[in-house]
Amino acid sequence: MNTPSLRRLAPLALAAAFAVSFAPVARADSKLPGEASELTPEVRTAAQKLVDVIVKGEGDVVKARRGLLLMGPAIWPVVDNALRLAPPDAARPHLNYLKALLVKKVEPEFEFLRERLRRTSLVGAPPALLKELNDFRIGRPDPAKQGKRLPPTVTPSSDGTKTVYRSGDGTIVLAFGADATEQSPDAVDVGVSETAAGFVMAVGGKPVPFARRSGKGANVTVSAPMGYAFAWATDGAVGLAPGGEGGEGGNAEAHGGAGEHARSGAGGAGAPGG
Repeated sequence: MNTPSLRRLAPLALAAAFAVSFAPVARADSKLPGEASELTPEVRTAAQKLVDVIVKGEGDVVKARRGLLLMGPAIWPVVDNALRLAPPDAARPHLNYLKALLVKKVEPEFEFLRERLRRTSLVGAPPALLKELNDFRIGRPDPAKQGKRLPPTVTPSSDGTKTVYRSGDGTIVLAFGADATEQSPDAVDVGVSETAAGFVMAVGGKPVPFARRSGKGANVTVSAPMGYAFAWATDGAVGLAPGGEGGEGGNAEAHGGAGEHARSGAGGAGAPGG
């Protein structure tokens, strides 16, 4: 099969991403349109030119990164070589981001998530990334039983305020804030700082309704200087009837060397008729 030249690659990639955005979500084990099946000389040349845009910082770095992400895991050796050659500080977070989403993971849960995140990052909106994060905790689909899920086998770490899942290669880190209790209706704030991971995501726990004023949503802060940061704060709890006030929404901050998304929560609705 002939591989498209670099001149044809960019419009092909854009067309493919556009087409996928209007198509049903593809299976995690199927290839995206325009994805490379193997690292042929032509594919290597095309990938190297996109890597050069990132390393040299000349041109649209994010567009080049998306092009490499679309080409898929087959082009990882080209990105890996760039990382080994001591790239400039500005380029490393983007290359680490690609490492997180292109390098296959040993853990089946993280491997399933990696491919889902790669697809969602190309064609989805931030709420779709949140769904992938929440789905990870309930397990990946069971191939033998439709509609069933296999519980995660990865053991998380927990400090009482948050639960953290980390891929074996350290490139993907997921943090879940603890839910509030009736005794402490405000959701606990969540802070995550990762100095090496390429993809770091955190979501706050849920507050609970409470007399007079309901619980506040969690504040979420994510720092990922060597990758992409995603922070999702929770909404305040709905007010209790009669006359209860909804809780305040949490605040979100995200700082990532390869980009970030932060969604602050909304205030909880007042009690009906209050």
